[in-house]
Amino acid sequence: MAKTRRFRAAAAALAMGALAPGALLAHAHLVGAAPADGETVDAAPEIITLAFDDALELEFSSFTLRPADGEAQDLSAVAGAGAQSVELTVPETLPPGAYALDWAVMASDGHVTEGTLTFTVAGD
Repeated sequence: MAKTRRFRAAAAALAMGALAPGALLAHAHLVGAAPADGETVDAAPEIITLAFDDALELEFSSFTLRPADGEAQDLSAVAGAGAQSVELTVPETLPPGAYALDWAVMASDGHVTEGTLTFTVAGD
């Protein structure tokens, strides 16, 4: 009887440990982008798309585009498929040069992740 209780307790502890990592890893991680990180594009993008592995809370997320030699601008986001992707409208044609997109997103679980995506618009 004591062995059975210990076995059940051990099994319950293992089950809880197996469930906990999923809860800890539930942050929204960037899994894709267009343009891709580090990509050089021939034409300036009109829309930047970011895809994440969890649903986002856009009202608590931010996206800022920084040219290498210019003023940063906040971009507005529209939720994409399943609220796991966002489309960012670039308000004007970007001149050739290097750009960094700083992003901070809140996942549906309330955790915030942030990062920077870089791309270059090629010259003529």
